[in-house]
Amino acid sequence: MSVTETGDARAQSGGTATTGYHELASKAAGLLPAELAAIRHTGDATATAGGIANTGYLAIGTLNIDSGSRGPVTWPVRVGVPPVSSSAFQPRTEVRERIDCALRSRNTVVLSGGGGVGKSQIVAAYAREALTEGIDFVLWAGATDPEQVMAVYALAAYRIHVPGAQGLDVESDARAFLDWLATTTRSWLLVLDDISDPHEMAPWWPPSSSTDAGRVLATTRRRDAALSGGNRSVVRVDTFTQPEALAYLQDRLTAEDAVTLIDDQVVPFVEELGRLPLALSHAAAYVINEAVSCTEYLSRVTDQESRLDLLLPRQADTEGYGRPVAAALLLSLNAANSSHPVGLAIPALRLAAFLDPAGHPRALWGTTALATYLTEHRPESSEPRPRVTVDDTQAVLRQLHRYGLLTDDSDGDPRLVHLHALTARATRETIPAPALVGIVISAAYAVLELWPEEDHNAPDLSASLRANVEAMSTCVGDSRWSSIVHPLLFRYGDSLLQAGLYAAALRFWHRLSVNYQLILGKRDLATLAVREKEATAHWRAGNIEEAIAIQKQVATQYKRRRGAKHQDTLNALVNLAIYYRNAGRDGDAIDLLNRVIRRDKDLGPESPNMLTLGNNLAAAYGGAGLFGEAINLLEAVVAKAAEVLGEKHPTTLLARSNLGANYCRASRVDEATLLLEPTVVEFETILGSDHPETLNACSNLSTAYHLAGNVDQAISCEERIADSRERALGAHHIDTLQAQELLAASYRTAGRIDDAIRLQKQVVAAHAGSQAADPSDHLRSSGNLGVLYRQAGLTREAIEIQEMIVAKAQEMLGRDRVLSLAARGNLATSYWQAGRLGEAIGLEEQVAYECEQLLGADEPQTINAYQNLAVSYMQANRVVEAEKIMERFGLNLD
Repeated sequence: MSVTETGDARAQSGGTATTGYHELASKAAGLLPAELAAIRHTGDATATAGGIANTGYLAIGTLNIDSGSRGPVTWPVRVGVPPVSSSAFQPRTEVRERIDCALRSRNTVVLSGGGGVGKSQIVAAYAREALTEGIDFVLWAGATDPEQVMAVYALAAYRIHVPGAQGLDVESDARAFLDWLATTTRSWLLVLDDISDPHEMAPWWPPSSSTDAGRVLATTRRRDAALSGGNRSVVRVDTFTQPEALAYLQDRLTAEDAVTLIDDQVVPFVEELGRLPLALSHAAAYVINEAVSCTEYLSRVTDQESRLDLLLPRQADTEGYGRPVAAALLLSLNAANSSHPVGLAIPALRLAAFLDPAGHPRALWGTTALATYLTEHRPESSEPRPRVTVDDTQAVLRQLHRYGLLTDDSDGDPRLVHLHALTARATRETIPAPALVGIVISAAYAVLELWPEEDHNAPDLSASLRANVEAMSTCVGDSRWSSIVHPLLFRYGDSLLQAGLYAAALRFWHRLSVNYQLILGKRDLATLAVREKEATAHWRAGNIEEAIAIQKQVATQYKRRRGAKHQDTLNALVNLAIYYRNAGRDGDAIDLLNRVIRRDKDLGPESPNMLTLGNNLAAAYGGAGLFGEAINLLEAVVAKAAEVLGEKHPTTLLARSNLGANYCRASRVDEATLLLEPTVVEFETILGSDHPETLNACSNLSTAYHLAGNVDQAISCEERIADSRERALGAHHIDTLQAQELLAASYRTAGRIDDAIRLQKQVVAAHAGSQAADPSDHLRSSGNLGVLYRQAGLTREAIEIQEMIVAKAQEMLGRDRVLSLAARGNLATSYWQAGRLGEAIGLEEQVAYECEQLLGADEPQTINAYQNLAVSYMQANRVVEAEKIMERFGLNLD
């Protein structure tokens, strides 16, 4: 039985100990490195000064939701919040009829049309109606980014208790949610708003419901042919018809008791604005607030023509809607800017224009960063500029809402303030180029100010803030954005890691690393901090060799820049040791960790840093087979951790779990059991029964039970681990399948061969059905099933499955000769058991020869292969050949 051991920094927040970023200079791309302010690094909030996360038990790459807090599901359920119904909402009867007709034949309908035509309002009406009609489940997701959709799916899976969704892995939970949609008998409606790339969305389209229980509505500005694939219908949405535009204006002004402002120029009024709903919304707000007639408004908007040609050239108006929006926007914005608090509406809207059109948190309007920005941009006067207060920022928010420039929603969703993408675009095009970067940096500080210290404390808010960072990146341009030296970029990248979005995190940190090296240079401290994050992302994505290569370069640069004993250098060496451990290079890890201990003058026996460092070093000793050294060190760590941190502190428990694992390795089974049993109980109490450290300790206890011959108790532990892995990670996750295979092996040991076969068949099916699985994992698990069949006397079934494995060995496993040899050896044994002696000998001769060539004559696998061949020779009366093997290897076949 393998011994599970933890205690290195694999579980720390952000992955590894890195230098901090709290005082990074907020300079923009294009400045010479010499012009950048010096950046002083401090330890960040998730790593100790010793270079390792203080406890080493916080889960990373997860949603980090407290699974113990979930109550029963109360239907109906709503996830995500559609936009509030616009004033004077028009039913768009003709468009609705086309959508309803499409839904009768297909369950997915895509509304395609330009910005500002009202697509989101139409599908929002469907969502609200679904809730009032008793539809069980309604989901609204902004779909500009597939990862945004994935996060909403994962949240939905968690909230409605989808099997396998525990909030521990975004992608796994999202896929579990799609599986649930395909089979549930509950009624559901999904809305995917503003799909920006149909091809990137392809894996995340909801399924065609086999029970006709579900419907999907989506909106997009795109007109790609791919939108109509997958049994989807596309409905084109254009601007209002003239009767709809006139009805909208009539309803809007009547509601405000301003219908007298409609005069004989109302038709030219709506036509000048292209009958675009968004432009009409801006115009109606202006007419109401300024009490001007349609004739007067038409005169004013026409006077803006020359200015619009500069701000929004006709050739830039690719959608055909920008000019009407800009015309209405400028009048409304100028009016709002003249209202109290005077001069703040324009700078406020300019900042908001860089945020996520799907919405940003209302709390942003109470940040110090926004107040400081507005103070700096308040118009100059003879008097000193008065400082903008929170009351002022709230007033300007309501003023922008009054003029229809944005929507201040009162719902409880993290995205409360919405600014239409077309309004945002027209606003950005009024910004003088020299001012752009300063506005973006102010927006970045406002978003950073809202970010929770730990993402798992507010997952919805963190997801919203990530979306807003991505919107800023899109507005500024990806390359320019990732060249800005700003702490928000670090916080965003860490958040991707904490959410388990490893592929996105790797893309982000790599891009940032390339840009920082070009702009700041390879030895700059900000560059080195980014490169360490890039190494972490490689590690999390499974690219351990790439992580090691980058981390070695970082450690070298820190040594040259800071000196061999500087804390940054020592932290880099600790992280490199962690990667060595994960690559199986325990000797290298031991050397590095000992160097850190010798060099770090701040490490003392009372230091928590020393405790976590000692824990890591002991884990490396154990990995290298130096069990005595590991035990001596861990006993000291356990005693000191209990004294300094307390008996029930996670660091103390982690050290006890690792000590128990090493007691097992040293065959000190009674001591291991006595130590591990209460450790598991304490982990359950503090972290919960499904926490990874609880399960690792339980796995160590299972090993102790096996060594003591208590198979039933070991099985009890392993059943719990397998069940927990499946709940938390899903049926297809590699950790789940490995836990199930260990349990199947224990069933076999206990003589429960039927249970072992049942579970192993489940593992084989899961490997076969997983698109992400390694083909060799499927064949390995199939080989284990074949062995179980043979031991159960099902020789024919064993031979069938093992012949399949051998047939695929050359094609799929040419790179893995050891596995190929094992497959042929198992098949030979089954042939022997079935009495097919000649076929058994033919295979055994191949296996014995290749084992010797590949592994060497003294390896146990080679000796075992020759021993099997000798037995077969004896049974075939080929005594001389059998005796030669026995003599050569000193075997006795009695």
